[in-house]
This record gives sequence, structure tokens and C-alpha cells, in this order.
Amino acid sequence: MATALQGAVKVPRRRLARLGCRLPYALEGWLRRQLAQAGATLDEVQHGGEVQVSFSLPEDEAPALKAALEDGGRGQLVWDPTD
Repeated sequence: MATALQGAVKVPRRRLARLGCRLPYALEGWLRRQLAQAGATLDEVQHGGEVQVSFSLPEDEAPALKAALEDGGRGQLVWDPTD
């Protein structure tokens, strides 16, 4: 086993933050583009009276993305409580 690991590429581990928000349908496409551009992983999308989205990204990048989404969403995003 040790021989097999010698050629393995080492990838640093990063803690992930999982965020969730609700938003109007009109902003769903915009939010998806912002998440893709930031390299966030879209974990779940639910459609009801509004769109509920959960996504994850490296913990150290979460505050900046959240601030950018708040600015771009013009106060229309409602953040879900986090643990």
C-alpha cells in the first residue's frame, strides 16, 4: 500500500461551509451563475412559493461570497440559519 501512495497527488483539505437561502424565482438564474463563478457547489434546490437553495464552498471564501450575494440580490435573499 505504501508504494501505491508514493505516486499519489497530495491535495490540501479545506473545511467547507454550507449556506442556504431563499429568494424569488426571478433571481434563481442569477444566483446559479454567481455560485458557478465562485466555484461553489450547488447542493440542493427546492421550488415552492420561492426558491430555496443550499450550497457549499470553502469556509474561508464564504463571507465574501455571502456579502457579494447580499449586494447583488438587493435585499431579496433571506439567509437560512446555520449551525
